[in-house]
Amino acid sequence: MSTANDNQLPHLGFQLFAPSAKLAPYVQSYWFIKSGQHSISTSEYLHPDGGMSIMFNYSNSLKFDDGIDVGHTLFDGAHTSTRAMHLKGKFDVIGIRFLPAGARAFLSIPLNELKSELLPSADIPLSGQEELYQKLAEASSYSEKTSLIETWLYNIIKPESNALHVINAALDIVNRHHGDVSIAEVANRLDLNQRRLERLFNDQVGLTAKEYARNKRIKQARFFLKQHPELSLAEVAYDLGFYDQAHFSKQFKKVVGLSPKVYATKSQINSSESS
Repeated sequence: MSTANDNQLPHLGFQLFAPSAKLAPYVQSYWFIKSGQHSISTSEYLHPDGGMSIMFNYSNSLKFDDGIDVGHTLFDGAHTSTRAMHLKGKFDVIGIRFLPAGARAFLSIPLNELKSELLPSADIPLSGQEELYQKLAEASSYSEKTSLIETWLYNIIKPESNALHVINAALDIVNRHHGDVSIAEVANRLDLNQRRLERLFNDQVGLTAKEYARNKRIKQARFFLKQHPELSLAEVAYDLGFYDQAHFSKQFKKVVGLSPKVYATKSQINSSESS
């Protein structure tokens, strides 16, 4: 859950745990949110970063976007636009956040088949998830829950090491350029056929290379808007390598769902309220 890393979400009882060394090439983190004594009504926004998630929901108060309710175990595919997670009342949710391309090591289908999908995990070819759901409910500590998750992942992993090595090298180039690099340039640096690299993105990441790069550019833009409120939108667009302000605004709204101006205003309000 990328939002969790942005602000730590203390009001949600947020806890974050790193994976073991063996699973670190595939898993970004394990996260837990749980309501305390008081009921909460809030919406958190999950910005796209190329990763996927599995969530175990132990309440009836977890919904997404326009009220989508997908039950107790759900799979969140790589998405191209910001997703809203709505929490109301009492909640208890456990999440596994995969790195971009990480989930492919556990699934036998191309990840682009799951792009932007939010599905019951029963619809995904993963064995043992219902049993894990019950064991997690019975476990008493976060360390015990994390151990159960890791044991499950160890049992279902089937990595394609060569493909993962290649796509991770491509992701590293895109990440270092904050998305401002063409797929042709990435392919050239890796001495790969461009079409093969594009197929690898679809299969291993679940997004096209262009979609992944756009997500990275917009992530950088969100950071700029928060950290540099003195900059104009034209200056932000220029600093990030967009053709012009209009193109920047269009791409930003396509991903985040808000114009950069509205997003910047909301960020400033939230910052002043939390300080």
